[in-house]
Amino acid sequence: MKFTLLLFIFFFALQAQSQETNKENLVNNNPEDSTEVEPMVLTKEQQRYQNDEKRLLIYLKEKKYKSLMRLSNEMVHKYFDKGLPQYTYAIGLYALMDKDQFKKTYDKYRMQYWKMICLMLRNSKKNEYDTELVKCSWILLDGIQNGIFEVAQIHMKIGNDKNALKYLTMIMEVFDQRKGIYKNKYQNLIQDKIFARAKNHYESGKMNEADFVFNWLDKFFYKSQFNYKYAGLACWKDPYYQFEEWSHSKYYLANTANKLKGLSDTEKNIIFLQNLVRMNPTLFRNTFLKKYLERYPEFTGNSYVSSLRSELDGKSPVPLLYVDNKLIDAAIVYQQNSIANKELILPNSDATIAFSQHVRGKGSQEIISENGFYGNSEKPEDIVMGLLINQGIPDLLHRKTILNASFIQIGLAILEHPDYDINIAIDYSTGDEETRKRVAKERAARAKEASDKLAREKEAIARAAREKRIKEKEAKDMAAKEKAFKSRKNKAIYMGSR
Repeated sequence: MKFTLLLFIFFFALQAQSQETNKENLVNNNPEDSTEVEPMVLTKEQQRYQNDEKRLLIYLKEKKYKSLMRLSNEMVHKYFDKGLPQYTYAIGLYALMDKDQFKKTYDKYRMQYWKMICLMLRNSKKNEYDTELVKCSWILLDGIQNGIFEVAQIHMKIGNDKNALKYLTMIMEVFDQRKGIYKNKYQNLIQDKIFARAKNHYESGKMNEADFVFNWLDKFFYKSQFNYKYAGLACWKDPYYQFEEWSHSKYYLANTANKLKGLSDTEKNIIFLQNLVRMNPTLFRNTFLKKYLERYPEFTGNSYVSSLRSELDGKSPVPLLYVDNKLIDAAIVYQQNSIANKELILPNSDATIAFSQHVRGKGSQEIISENGFYGNSEKPEDIVMGLLINQGIPDLLHRKTILNASFIQIGLAILEHPDYDINIAIDYSTGDEETRKRVAKERAARAKEASDKLAREKEAIARAAREKRIKEKEAKDMAAKEKAFKSRKNKAIYMGSR
């Protein structure tokens, strides 16, 4: 009896524990309380695609290009909305292009395959599977980058800028400056070649072609992650005078003394600033001059500053100044005469005129002028602004010389002076025959550009006048029709009432 009772109690306790366990399980399995995420169930097609994708990457990694192409071709038909098989097909074909059976096809559709592969590279920065694809095929993709650049060079050599930039665009859009699989190894070379191309157009007077190439250069380097060495103010280190408006590559042309030896950075920047004001007087007024007056408010309201503002506003660009060694020699002698005589040697003095004639040479067409600066500041912006404002010089000779379109060559020298912190002589000339020919093309292009602009403005005015006359005639005709309609209507009403 006792044994039966004990057995009953044991089974009762076991049953109670089992019920409690089931209750806990029900609570834990409640969807509202559960934190476990159920694994995503793939469809059979998705599972097949994942398996095929793994096989693609294995074939690519093991360089089994024929198997790769065969499988990718099958996958393109089975999974037409997936991108990976198309990319691997293009890569496989590129790898096998030396084979006779593929070479002809590759040559015919090369551009198409390059575009597909470049598209894959852009996507590889977003999709995990594409990253694996890039890692497996980097040697081939590096070869493609080389091929694209070579083709761009061919087009550039024959003068086809449009196609050259089309191929370079593919490189710039896909590759960046990082190391490894995304490295753009041509970024510096592309900058050099494209800037040289644009500069050649500019100096040849082909302004439209120059602007087209400069704009392309700015698009891919200005405000980008690449180090833009041709930004307009790249050589200008003063953080106070940094303006976005001058950052475009066209203004880098103003740095004509950049690569010349024998000139200090101060001397180069003095030439650079003078070229900037000659390239875009209005922009210079709204940036450099404005900032300078904020730093030195005592000049604000000055009559010389007011006349400078008026003169720069809307003034047309003038040609750049190019360095001439003989003008540097002239500037040195100018200073030596000044120091020896312990007085300022004016440009129209007998000594200066005699030396200018000697520098030009007998029978030369060159005209030489000089600017002298004696002061206590060695900053290029203070020197150039001082010459432009021309405080206390009623005839504004220094300013006129800087802005004179006839002067196209420059030379300068900085020497010590017993009475001043800085002593600068700057000589200008109308240029030797070679420089005059080069600048003549630029002048002709600018004249044509201005003429075309004027013609477009006249045509726009004439078109607006024609459109106005047409609208007035239409309005007049409409008014006459309405008047006639009302007259007929009133007459009909009158006849009806009788």
